[in-house]
Amino acid sequence: MIRAPTFAEREGVKALPRQLELREVSQEIRARVWTIIHESIEANTKYDSLESVTRVYVWETILKSAWIKVDHKFADEFSAKPRDIAQYAKSKMLVPYAEFLEFLEFIAQHRSCPRSLVGHLNSQFESCGFAYRIVDGIVVPIANEQMAEAFLTAVGKLSAGYSGSAQHLKAAASALTAGKYADSVRESIHAVESVARQICPTGGTLGPALNEFENKYKLHPALKQGFKNLYGYTNDEEGIRHALIDEDDARVGEDEALYMLGACASFAAFLSSHLRRAEISMGSSEASILNSPHKHLPA
Repeated sequence: MIRAPTFAEREGVKALPRQLELREVSQEIRARVWTIIHESIEANTKYDSLESVTRVYVWETILKSAWIKVDHKFADEFSAKPRDIAQYAKSKMLVPYAEFLEFLEFIAQHRSCPRSLVGHLNSQFESCGFAYRIVDGIVVPIANEQMAEAFLTAVGKLSAGYSGSAQHLKAAASALTAGKYADSVRESIHAVESVARQICPTGGTLGPALNEFENKYKLHPALKQGFKNLYGYTNDEEGIRHALIDEDDARVGEDEALYMLGACASFAAFLSSHLRRAEISMGSSEASILNSPHKHLPA
């Protein structure tokens, strides 16, 4: 189950969706990972006939390897007592993010790793909107720093003069954090449409606004058409936009929502910046005509 966004996330105080928060491991992630590992340790603990703990076979093997190969400690200093094994694993939940992820990657790659462990971890990662996943034993980010920087830059640009678009982007980020991927895509598209409506108030939809923008401000036709064709998310009432978003929420995934957030944020910021430059250029041209020494001469 996807965790609901916090108050700060809903209010837009935390602008970035969790999926773009690289180099961070929240206390929530640490707690959930420890729950999975602790339950696995418990499940693999063997008891004798008197119900006293004897060995933790699987995790003894994994953690002794980590003790030596990750922490570079001496083998004879490793304690095989079940309580000590659990405490050692728990101590790895408190280390900095890089060491934390290195430890998880080591476990995932170990030949004794319980078969279902990685699947459980990835399920919790998605539930929390964590920025990393384990793929083929490797911890990988699902986004990159450039995406995060582009998103924050776009929100900053749009906040002055295009606040409606900026609010839609923040709503898209909040929906992405909450795992509501279709809602996130919808809000991302609305961010572009909001800018478009300011360009062409009578157009109502993205298509007419982009046509007018192209005619007035020299938007390259290929760029305009490229965005209009992006998954068909334009003013086509019968297109893929409605089929994907309105009818079948499950068909929109995290990857698609992330892509659309970045694409729409960048395009909305581009439109607003291009419009400002065009208006400044037009204003300068008009001013030069008015200030020309020949402005009163007959044509």
